[in-house]
Amino acid sequence: MKICIAPPWNEYEILDSGRGRKLERFGSVILIRPEINAVWQPALSSEEWENLAGGEFIEEQPGKGHWLNFRNLPEEWRLSYDFGPRKMFFLLRLTDFKHVGVFPEQTKNWQYLFSRLSEGKSLLNLFAHTGGASMAASLAGAKVTHVDSVYTMVGWAKKNAEAAGINGIRWICEDSVTFVEKEIKRKSSYHTIIMDPPTYGFSKKGRQWKIERDLKPLLENSFLLLEEGGEIILNCYSRRMEEERLLPLLRKSFSAQPVETERLVLQDNQGRQIDCGYLVRIRRL
Repeated sequence: MKICIAPPWNEYEILDSGRGRKLERFGSVILIRPEINAVWQPALSSEEWENLAGGEFIEEQPGKGHWLNFRNLPEEWRLSYDFGPRKMFFLLRLTDFKHVGVFPEQTKNWQYLFSRLSEGKSLLNLFAHTGGASMAASLAGAKVTHVDSVYTMVGWAKKNAEAAGINGIRWICEDSVTFVEKEIKRKSSYHTIIMDPPTYGFSKKGRQWKIERDLKPLLENSFLLLEEGGEIILNCYSRRMEEERLLPLLRKSFSAQPVETERLVLQDNQGRQIDCGYLVRIRRL
C-alpha cells in the first residue's frame, strides 16, 4: 500500500515520540498524548519531555481520560492552515477524549480537495468532526454539506469556519446513515463524498453505529449519490476494519470502479513514521 506522509505544517510538529506517547506542538502549545503505534524509544529524555510539555493526556479507558495541566494551558487557542493567500482556522481546546480539535494526518486530504474541487462542484462531508475537509472544499469554491451527529461538534466546526470568514456551508446535525438514505430519496447528487467514521457510536436519536456492520452499506448507498467522475474518500482508523478485511469487500462491491488506497502517516522530527490508518478512494466511472 502506498505510504502518504503528511506534508510539513508550520503550526504542527511531532517533536518526539516513543513508549506509547507522542510529544506534539500545536502552534505555541506543546502536549503529550498517547500513541499506541510509537513502540520505539524516545530520542529525548523524560526530563526534556516534562520541561517542554504544557500538559499530558492520561488515558483511563480507550479514547477517554483527563488532562494533567502543567503550565496554565489556554482554554482555547487557534491554528491556521494556508492554501496560499487562503486560510482556514482551527479553534483548539482540550477534550476528555484525547483530541484537541484538529487531525494533522488529514492535511493531505485538505490539499487534495482544495486542488480537485472548484466552483460548480459539491462535497458531502460525513462524520465531519471539526470541519477541515469542509473548509478546504469551501475555500476551493465548492458547495459543501457538512454532516455530524454530535451537536457540539457541528457548533465547533461552524466556529472554525466563522473564524476563517467562510460562509455558505450547509450544516446538518444528523447521523450520516440516515442523511444519506434521505438524500437518495431526494435524488441528490455530489461530486465528492468524504467520510471519517468511528468504530462505534450512537446518533443523537439513539441509532447505533458499528463499523463492521454499517460501513459497507453506507458506502454502497453513498455511491448512489455520486455524480459521474465523482469519488468517495474513506478515512479508516478502525482496527476492526483493517485493509485485509475491508479492501476485499470494497473490491467486490465496486468491482467495476477504480479503488485506490494509501496509508496515512505522520512523521516525527527524527523521521520515524507513525501509522495513522489509511484512506480509500472509490471513483465512479
